[in-house]
Amino acid sequence: MKVGDTVKLVNPPPCEWMEFYSDRTFLVEDLFEEGCRVRMLGDTKAERHWFVKKDSFEVIYGDGE
Repeated sequence: MKVGDTVKLVNPPPCEWMEFYSDRTFLVEDLFEEGCRVRMLGDTKAERHWFVKKDSFEVIYGDGE
């Protein structure tokens, strides 16, 4: 996983509340040691980000750095 990659939640998602977003895609905006900051693509609130563990996602399109 790299900054700029498009990702989706793993199946099954690690948290029950994440299941609601299992059909959504996300853009990786920052990476940390064990976590990442992602932005939901297609969301009307572009400033909304998630800070979660990297292993919550799988890469579906790797165009990042």
